[in-house]
Amino acid sequence: MKLYKSLHRSKERHRHSHHVSRPRKYVLQKDLFYHLNGLGIVGYEYEDKDIRIRSNGHITVYSGYESDGNTPKLNTPFGAYGVPDGPVQKDGLPISARAFIIHDALLDTGHHHGIAIQKVHQAYAYEIRKTTWIFKRLYAYMVVKFGPRKYRHA
Repeated sequence: MKLYKSLHRSKERHRHSHHVSRPRKYVLQKDLFYHLNGLGIVGYEYEDKDIRIRSNGHITVYSGYESDGNTPKLNTPFGAYGVPDGPVQKDGLPISARAFIIHDALLDTGHHHGIAIQKVHQAYAYEIRKTTWIFKRLYAYMVVKFGPRKYRHA
């Protein structure tokens, strides 16, 4: 089963109290697993209702987590407009879903886990480069070079 099938569109706002309230577009329908020890993301331990980070570099983003996709986007009553999330796959979801889920989940919990923000951007770049998307290198570069330099407020 493809990983992208684990997301479904949502018009709800993220309900978790420690996150910045912003419109979310996708809701994770099953746990999503990452192994990021190749990026030097080891030695960290953290868990809450959205994410578990293990010291060996294994990261699980739990079902129910919500993401707004690639940003920036302007959210209007008629939908979100801005940076595309990539071509829609057969399951109706964008090719970049795996990359933006790990990026958003790590940014949302950054005040708690202690992983350097540049490593979080590198995790996005690592995941997006594994896709077949024609803009994967551009998106990877833009996030690493111009992504946020501070974590979102808790």
